[in-house]
Amino acid sequence: MLNLLEDGNCIMSLVMAKCSGLYYIIDPKSVKLRGHNVFHIAIMVMIAYMAVILSMCPFGLYHWSNDVIQFIIQSTIFITIPFGWFKAFTVVRHSDNIRQCLDVTRFDFLSSAITDPHSVRFFQMSRNILLKFTGFLALSCYFVFFLWTLLPFFVVGKPVEIKNRDESISSYHLGLYNMYFFVSSETYNEWHLVFHLFQWIFGLCFTIFMILFDTFMITSCIAIMYQMKCIAAAYKRLGHNLCTTPKVYFNGAIESDSTNNEYLKDLKLIIKNHQKVLGKMNDFYKIVRPVILPQLIIASIIIIIVSFIMAWIYFNGM
Repeated sequence: MLNLLEDGNCIMSLVMAKCSGLYYIIDPKSVKLRGHNVFHIAIMVMIAYMAVILSMCPFGLYHWSNDVIQFIIQSTIFITIPFGWFKAFTVVRHSDNIRQCLDVTRFDFLSSAITDPHSVRFFQMSRNILLKFTGFLALSCYFVFFLWTLLPFFVVGKPVEIKNRDESISSYHLGLYNMYFFVSSETYNEWHLVFHLFQWIFGLCFTIFMILFDTFMITSCIAIMYQMKCIAAAYKRLGHNLCTTPKVYFNGAIESDSTNNEYLKDLKLIIKNHQKVLGKMNDFYKIVRPVILPQLIIASIIIIIVSFIMAWIYFNGM
């Protein structure tokens, strides 16, 4: 079983796991509140907060239906955000299964790892790749988010003009997502810092959700790749590190020597290790399969929408 306190014994970095929040969600020793992990509760509270903010989005779609750009932006938010909830909910719901699945990140997951000279090299290489990749992913996401957070403070004096359903034009202070709230444009502009804070928390929760799930998925993929490389190396070395002895013939029969038994023993061990990794792969697929297909669909929709908005702005001289 994966020991979350043994940082050097697994591919997953303990620091990165804590920074992403994955460590606290899958740790059975996390603080409990009425028998429930407080970090599970925190995730559900964040989802509830985002649901309240997003519940106003359909009214914005109706109110701004005559503004093509704003309508498309709000539609994109309305499609994308629930997917972030689904990712976070998947991690919370399958936290025990995820902890068991991450057993594959242990150096000694394969019984032959300790005696295999190549395992240490593969382990260090995979650990470095994972640390750099997940670190780059998290830093990039937070950097882009905080840069986007500061954008409204640098773009001053240029309000966002939105065409309302009654063909009137309303001017709003530039916000993070320009989401609709049940207030007039005058009230929104007067209290724009408060609404900016609401949207900032909204965006931060979404960023945390995406990093949380992606950290688990990337960690599992690289760990499985590492274990498969060890198994492939074991198959390649099979029989090369044993000295063969001359076969002795008696009346035309070949006497079995101990070398063949060693070959068979090693082959059985490799197959057993291979089956262990395949078992973890199946567990991993059961967790991520419901997420991957919607992610591909939503990513495709976003690419199409962004391309349309850019073309619309270009040809309409906006």
